[in-house]
Amino acid sequence: MFRPQLTKFSLSLYVYTLFIILWGAWVRISKSGDGCGDSWPLCDGALIPKAQSWATWFEYFHRFTTGLFGLLVIYLFYIGLKHYRKETAVWRLCILIFVFTVIEALIGALLVKLGLVVDNDTFLRLLYMSIHQVSSILLSGFIGLLWLISKRQKYVLDFHRSHILIAAAFLLLMLSGPLAALSTTLYPSQELWQGFLQDLQPGQHWIIRWRGLHPILSSIIGAAMVYLVYLRYQKTKDKKYETFLKILVIALLFGVSTLLMLYPIWMKLGHLALAHLLWLAVMRLLIKDKL
Repeated sequence: MFRPQLTKFSLSLYVYTLFIILWGAWVRISKSGDGCGDSWPLCDGALIPKAQSWATWFEYFHRFTTGLFGLLVIYLFYIGLKHYRKETAVWRLCILIFVFTVIEALIGALLVKLGLVVDNDTFLRLLYMSIHQVSSILLSGFIGLLWLISKRQKYVLDFHRSHILIAAAFLLLMLSGPLAALSTTLYPSQELWQGFLQDLQPGQHWIIRWRGLHPILSSIIGAAMVYLVYLRYQKTKDKKYETFLKILVIALLFGVSTLLMLYPIWMKLGHLALAHLLWLAVMRLLIKDKL
């Protein structure tokens, strides 16, 4: 696979990855996570289920698309081994993509086998969802980085201190995302301010009392990232910082709008998609074009 073909393949794989992640979020939101029972990777113990419920078919479609994704990643791993082993960055990314695909599959299997789906509101489910969130964002980022690198003939990886801080802060923010996602799915609010006051009342489930953590962290970390990236842009005038700032501002405004509108489903999915696109912009920060 020559470099132009790798560019097209990795871009297609990135778009497909986002689709799978968003569909997985829809499975959670629609409470279809137990649609195939506790069997994995089969659905109700069969390759093709006979059930008529939408929950079964939602979950089955998710498993089918992720299985196809796994085959594509194996093919990418083979191509990397055959044609790009001497190109250290490309080869290492192929390995990382393969490893995190396996990790994602194992986490998905554990969520099903341990019954951490549908109305389960335990800390164990939140823990697995947080790990799932971070591993999926890393996976999409590695695929996106592969696409960005494959487009270039000459580049160097730019691990500036500010870039590392931005990446670490973003991953910390992603750890708190499932807290808001799970709580608003299981315990939706009817009114914003009144719901916020009720969340703080004694006797509320712990997941409700802590769901404000993600919006608070988003405000603090978002402001810090704007400051760091703006300083880098003023110093370098590199357009990649300007692009990052635009996506970051859009993501923050969309997040605020999602909160104010009490998390409608389409905005939840849009918010998640913007998070992955913002992470791709973080990956772009790590690449410096050589003249």
